[in-house]
Amino acid sequence: DLMFITPFNTFKDHELPTDPLAKEVIRWMNKDGVTSMPWAFSVIPSGQWKTDFGADLGLYINGQLSWGEVAKRAVASWKAEYDLTK
Repeated sequence: DLMFITPFNTFKDHELPTDPLAKEVIRWMNKDGVTSMPWAFSVIPSGQWKTDFGADLGLYINGQLSWGEVAKRAVASWKAEYDLTK
């Protein structure tokens, strides 16, 4: 029992994980208006995204950027990369 959420959707309700984190993930995966991204290397952010995110984390740690701005930049740049795959 590895205690992680698998990418399969064939489980019955009694077979789903019951830990709090898994329950929250499952709740979000089934939430209206939320699209789950397939786990594929084409949708993982690029190396440049990771570099930029790391730099933004450094700015946050040094008090030069708010956490909200870090999140906003990360989401916007990830979305821009995702949009290129359409």
